[in-house]
Amino acid sequence: MLALLLLLFGVVAGATLAVVVASRAFGLMVEDDAFMFVRYAHNILEHGRIAWNPGGPPTYGPTSLFYLVVVVSVRALVGEASASVAVLSSLVCGLAFLMGVIALAWRAADCAGGRRLAAVACVLLALAWAADDVGAHCVTGMDTTFALAWATLLIHLGVGWERRAERGWSVALGIVGGMSLAARPELLLYPASIGLVAAPRRAARLLAVTAATAIIVAVAAWAYFGSPLPLSFYVKSIVRYEGAMDAAYRDVAARELAAFVRVYWLLLLPIAIRLLRDALRRRWSLTRFESACLIATLLYVSYHRFFVLPIMPHYQRFFYPTLPAIVLLAVRSAGSVAISIRLPVRLGVAAPIAATVTSIALAATLLPLWQRAVPRLRSSAPFFRIAAIDNHAGSGRRYWYRLEQVSALPEEVVLAATEIGLPGVLNLEKKIVDLSGLNDPHFARHGFDADRLFQNEPPDWIYMPHPDYVALTRAIRAHPVFRSEYDALRPGTTLPLAIRRTSPHYARMRAILRQAGRGATTPRGG
Repeated sequence: MLALLLLLFGVVAGATLAVVVASRAFGLMVEDDAFMFVRYAHNILEHGRIAWNPGGPPTYGPTSLFYLVVVVSVRALVGEASASVAVLSSLVCGLAFLMGVIALAWRAADCAGGRRLAAVACVLLALAWAADDVGAHCVTGMDTTFALAWATLLIHLGVGWERRAERGWSVALGIVGGMSLAARPELLLYPASIGLVAAPRRAARLLAVTAATAIIVAVAAWAYFGSPLPLSFYVKSIVRYEGAMDAAYRDVAARELAAFVRVYWLLLLPIAIRLLRDALRRRWSLTRFESACLIATLLYVSYHRFFVLPIMPHYQRFFYPTLPAIVLLAVRSAGSVAISIRLPVRLGVAAPIAATVTSIALAATLLPLWQRAVPRLRSSAPFFRIAAIDNHAGSGRRYWYRLEQVSALPEEVVLAATEIGLPGVLNLEKKIVDLSGLNDPHFARHGFDADRLFQNEPPDWIYMPHPDYVALTRAIRAHPVFRSEYDALRPGTTLPLAIRRTSPHYARMRAILRQAGRGATTPRGG
């Protein structure tokens, strides 16, 4: 009876998760940075190069080259519908993650039926409670779900490596671990930690394969891009932006981490209980592999908590790649704690009654998720019927002044902005200068340089930096070329703008400012 109850409860939790994830695909909530992947995919298919600008030099802007492979594949299948490409790419990876992490919970339980069902049911419950966030990651178009799927694969390989001493497991884990540099560089912490805590003989092989693979990936990236790491690494971890930017985001990482802990307390609680029990007993019960997962997770979280500028941190996305390791540790810790518990009396017939009441109470906590998801399914259009410009209920029109009309300007027009995702896919054949540096190697490594912006190929139309970029905006406005050659305007959108008076397209740009803004057509890529 208990097994049947666990099975039913797992089905309810899984159904809740599925419905909420599906509901997130109604409406459009693509992160602006996700459109960058779509622009890169276009340039690969149309121009044969991983470049930000058409015909431009190779650019290591994508945070995950392997996720870019997914986006290119989806783009080749569905065409130029940028919003659909972005959503489908993250959705496919999200489904792969969910299937993989459920299988991981089953493997991690490592015991007979009832406990395995309990492990899977609890993991599904934790994911269902977090379904709004999980569902969001599945449709934002970002590489978060790909990083989750990749991390899940790493932990699966780690479980196989732990259980079997064959050389093949070390080689497989080392190769996939080293290739993490092109998937999500921080995930290298997991194979590195596993190798460092392993028995010496096994550690040498695993570390050697991991290091060799990572070096090959880094050298290849350096040869092609001129950089071994994504440009975002320099921008958000080394060069940074300015003091005002750091101040604006000072507490963001702490808030997102706290939210992540609140959402996944059910998985973190057994880990904490096990560690507390071990501390009281003064005896470490974690295996070498489990210890490595714990160490890597703590290092990963610490890196993003203290050393990364958390721009666009929505839905705790920077901390999510640790989830597969947390699932493994939670399932095994729950089993370890359960074995050490000795009840003073046998519960007898009270056990199934208590389990039934508990299951009903927990299932009731899922009702609010259904109440939010079902109306969304009924009232919103599916993502593939919504144009990119209507993303986030038309936020594109509130952010970028008359972007649709700007996108209809000749391809020779040069644009510049810090928020360049949506402009990037609506202007696929135009050159766009990324003022934030995420897709500009010089700005990424050395910081913004106004001289370089205005001397090389001054932009015709500038969407001025987001209000958070105080110093960057000040540097642009103070430059002599800007002051003498540009008309600066505040049209009421989030981003002010400036147009170059000496541009050959000045008349057409001025005409846009005089238009009523009606009757614009959706440009290519929308």
